[in-house]
Formats: sequence, structure tokens, C-alpha cells
Amino acid sequence: MDSKAYKILISGMSFNVGGVETYIRSVFRNIDKSIFHLDFINDQVRDDIAFQEEILAEGSNIYHLHGKRQWKEFLKKNRGSY
Repeated sequence: MDSKAYKILISGMSFNVGGVETYIRSVFRNIDKSIFHLDFINDQVRDDIAFQEEILAEGSNIYHLHGKRQWKEFLKKNRGSY
């Protein structure tokens, strides 16, 4: 990741391949990664999301947050990063 890249945090992906997941994958594949770095939050019951292998292979992170406490800790720790 370019240190000057804007970091974007995406939530809402699930394991099922549907319209949201397909749209986000399209954006992910076509976005200029020298300008934008995309990371993902998985707050679903399953520990994997659609297109997970592709996301990780491109150097993005997937954060697994289950419950309000994990969300609060993550947001506090990463304030100003995204």
C-alpha cells in the first residue's frame, strides 16, 4: 500500500454472493490502488466473506468484529486511520 493512499473501510459484505458483494468487488477490481486502499469489516456470523481470497491476495485486510465491544475497540484504535 502506498503510504499516501486514502484508506477506505467497507462494511456490509457477507458470505453470499449477491448484488452488494458483486458491486463492491467491481469497485475493488477497478479502483486505482495507488490512490485508494480498501479494507473490510466482517461482522457476520461466518468468519469468511465473498471474494475473501481475492481481497487478501491484493493486500487488503479483513477485520472480524462480532458485537458492540469489538466494534468500539476497533473504532477507538483506528480513529483517524480511515
